[in-house]
Amino acid sequence: MKQFYRFLVAGLFFLGLNIAVNLTSAESPASLIAQEKEKPYEGDIREADLRRRELIEKIKKNEIPASIRLRYSRREGDFLEFYDLEGKPIYYKYREDRFDSDGDARIQFLISGGAYEVTGKFLGLYRLSKLYSPESPEFSSQLEDLNSIPVFLFKGARALRTDQILL
Repeated sequence: MKQFYRFLVAGLFFLGLNIAVNLTSAESPASLIAQEKEKPYEGDIREADLRRRELIEKIKKNEIPASIRLRYSRREGDFLEFYDLEGKPIYYKYREDRFDSDGDARIQFLISGGAYEVTGKFLGLYRLSKLYSPESPEFSSQLEDLNSIPVFLFKGARALRTDQILL
């Protein structure tokens, strides 16, 4: 019983010491809360990151970015479907056909809902099961269509959140 009281007294001593240090610290809890309110939480994909409509505007100007921050959704045939902050899809072609086993090996680390910085070469716009390349005569009309989906050749993806445990 004596040992229990020693632990209890030692615990109370350290608790009191911690409270005393916190009360004499330079920053009050109110100022710490105010600092947190100044910086809004942006998450893995930020408000400033490129969206599909902005990407199409850049494609019109021939200013195609080297990488885009997106969330992974799923495989759709020979394509990987990623989406931007607004939930609009962007496709990345990851294999030539269904017999391309190397393509499957390159994407096995992708987790649905995970945020990635995705790189790849621009291939064209996908609309109604047809891919329109930049050399195609219909390409400029597809740029004006809001339902056209940009398609890239998948080069790689880097996870934006590497410090969380995924189950």
